[in-house]
Amino acid sequence: MGDDDPPTLTLEPGASVAAALTAVNIDPDGGPLDDCPVVQGSDYLVYPPHSFTGVTVSTGEPVPACESSAEFLHVGPVQQQG
Repeated sequence: MGDDDPPTLTLEPGASVAAALTAVNIDPDGGPLDDCPVVQGSDYLVYPPHSFTGVTVSTGEPVPACESSAEFLHVGPVQQQG
């Protein structure tokens, strides 16, 4: 594990974790990002560490997303709750 790597968390049954999700506020025309055709999304597909199986997390309402490879989301390190 490198100096910047977050620690490994081991969870007990029923325990929970969270990670901050930061998103660019995308205008209907794609701004402020270049090459960002806007589509409406309704879910995030989350892959837990070391997993090849995604978990679908609903947003509850439509959210703008880029249909290109423009980076508009950043997920922070997973942290144990309470």
